[in-house]
Amino acid sequence: MNVYWLSRDGVSPAEGPFAIGQLQRMYEAGQVNALAQVSRTGEDLWIPLSEELEAVQMPTSFSQIKHSIPPAIGRVKLVKSSGCPAILLFFGGVIMCFIFFPVGIPMIIIAFMIDFANGHHVCSECGNKVMKTSSFCPACKAELK
Repeated sequence: MNVYWLSRDGVSPAEGPFAIGQLQRMYEAGQVNALAQVSRTGEDLWIPLSEELEAVQMPTSFSQIKHSIPPAIGRVKLVKSSGCPAILLFFGGVIMCFIFFPVGIPMIIIAFMIDFANGHHVCSECGNKVMKTSSFCPACKAELK
């Protein structure tokens, strides 16, 4: 890692030592202007700070990358209509509860499972099942259309 010394106007005494990240923040905050000169420790050559900042590329933070990516829009999973079979299975289960209880209860449970499985969006971001009435995925906040 390079350590730099800073002369704010090229004439004033050197300040420092500074890391390149500190100099970058000072430059962005306006604490140092375009006339500032820097020198690496052990060197006699003074160069403009702006040239050194251009030569040393700072890594982009994750938050900057995240904001540059447009939000994804979820897709609706295409399924066959299961409303009628689920309703028939549910009422058949209710009737079977009066005739033969051990068969009626599983029929009602299966009817609810069919309705639950086909009544959802699937988020294209995270694959999470989301209710039909939702406008966004609660897990990843992707908008659903």
